[in-house]
Amino acid sequence: MASKTAQIISYLDNRFPQDRELTSIHNCQDINFKLDRFEINQYIIGVTPADRFTNGIDSYERHIKEQLADLRAVISCVPWPFDGSEIDEMRACLSELSEHYHVALEIDKMISGLKVQMNESGTYYIVITVVQYNVVHVE
Repeated sequence: MASKTAQIISYLDNRFPQDRELTSIHNCQDINFKLDRFEINQYIIGVTPADRFTNGIDSYERHIKEQLADLRAVISCVPWPFDGSEIDEMRACLSELSEHYHVALEIDKMISGLKVQMNESGTYYIVITVVQYNVVHVE
């Protein structure tokens, strides 16, 4: 596993763990229930050129939050930069993230959407949007 991929996975697993498996949400009575509120974290994996960050990560995050406005969730965007010369590393990182988090990424389509020129000196980002849902667990 590439070192940048390991850094991304370590950061996400520590800060936004996905250690709870939600199989279903159950209805319950209000007598003698034990309240256990927890968060379910969902990752949305994307790529973007640096020009989407003209005003910093806030402009990208505003765009994503507008798209997800109907959700009652906490939304955070976490970017990892890659130079234009590191596109092969970015591609490998996306492949490893896809495998690790069991998500079908269209990596070739994602990379071609960046319109990277050979040996370009620009900066590109893998952005993980973390969507946190609060769930009440009852016993």
